[in-house]
Parts: sequence; C-alpha cells; structure tokens
Amino acid sequence: MAIRREQKEAWVEDFRRDLGSAAFVVVTKPKGLGAGETANLRRAVRAESAKFRIVRNRLAQRALAETQNAALLDLLQGEERGVAYSDDGIAVAKVCNDFAKDLEERFTIIGGLLDGAPLDAPQVTALAKLPSLDVLRAQIIGVLQAPAAKLARTLNEPAASLARLSGARAAQGE
Repeated sequence: MAIRREQKEAWVEDFRRDLGSAAFVVVTKPKGLGAGETANLRRAVRAESAKFRIVRNRLAQRALAETQNAALLDLLQGEERGVAYSDDGIAVAKVCNDFAKDLEERFTIIGGLLDGAPLDAPQVTALAKLPSLDVLRAQIIGVLQAPAAKLARTLNEPAASLARLSGARAAQGE
C-alpha cells in the first residue's frame, strides 16, 4: 500500500523535529531483521528513553536537508537505514552495540552524530564501552568524597588510639 503525499510530509516534519532535539544519533544498517527482532530493538531503545526508526533514505534526506544534522546525509546513502536517537548518547550506543554483537551481519553500526559532530562506527562503539552517566556520576562523587573520608579517619585516629590504650590499661589492671 502506497503512502500518500500528506503522510510523507507529516513523517518528514516529525522526523526533522525529533532529530533537531536529539543530542546523539546512531545510524545502523538493519539487513534482514525479522519483525520480532525489530520489536525487541525498539523496546530496548525505548527503555533508554530514545527512539528507533527504520527510514527510507529519500524521506530522511528531505528531513535532514536544511538542519544542523545534515552531516548524517553521507551515512544515509544506499539501502534502508535504522536511526536511533536520544539525549543520552551512551545508552543508545550501548543498545545498538549489543544488538550489533548479537545479530552480527544483519545489524551493523554505520556511524553517528554527537552534538552535530559526525562519528564513524568505531567511535560509536568506543562510546558504547563508556560507563553510563549514572555510573560516571557515582565515580566522580566517590573521588570527591575519598579525601574527606580519609581526613576524617586521620583526625579521628588519635582519639581512637587513646581509647584503645585506656581500654588495654583497664584490661591489665583487672
């Protein structure tokens, strides 16, 4: 069933708006994915507050033609492409990278865009290997708290030493 012109124009405008607000975009090549695999991918991407679309190149090129994401046009040459996008690039890259590992030749990462800067496939894969934003925040907090905890232990040690000494003396006196 053919898509009417109005539907195509609405899709182009919707895609342009979504990509305009996305900080990170991954372009993939889904070749021969079944409906169940595509649904699993969409579900996993949605769990990370992101979106995944299989795009027709001509419509995607129209959507990207006059935007800051025009660098994606080079990645959208050839067959259909899958495009995942969100504000948290690491999470989307991780999901796409996991699917690329599981599905091997049927799902490959072609490249991406991070805050307007184009990325090739190895850069997207490297981004996927980074810890998540929550883990990075926890690590930073741990680094910031370590000196304070060490200072507290150092300042507390003389009093603890005195308490242990008086406890030992009391035990000897009995």
